[in-house]
Amino acid sequence: NLILALDALITEQNVTKAGESLDLGQSAMSHSLNQLRAILNDQILVRGQSSRMTLTPYAKALLTKVKQLKNE
Repeated sequence: NLILALDALITEQNVTKAGESLDLGQSAMSHSLNQLRAILNDQILVRGQSSRMTLTPYAKALLTKVKQLKNE
């Protein structure tokens, strides 16, 4: 489930939209993000300009691998 959550977060770059894409509420998606942050030791998404969320360099590097794992 966390691979799907990570994929949605990386794709949407928005916690609420990522949750909606998985039929999860914002609270559940935030919980998944916090779990992923702890496991990966990276923020994954950070608040950037204009309060928009942006991917960390580590999250960008994971993009291709996450897509491959999701499709397996």
